[in-house]
Amino acid sequence: MEGSIVKTMKVGKSVVHICSDYFAQTAEEANKVLEDMHEAGWAIIDKKSELEEAV
Repeated sequence: MEGSIVKTMKVGKSVVHICSDYFAQTAEEANKVLEDMHEAGWAIIDKKSELEEAV
């Protein structure tokens, strides 16, 4: 990595580091990030539904 960690957060038992060189630089990159997040979210919902867990 060439950037630096600009923020660190603890979410539950996970530690999240935000790195300055991982920010979307264009609208296309930002849209791709949103699409990836939506896809991951729906995958989680689908898996929980298969296991009959509340979402």
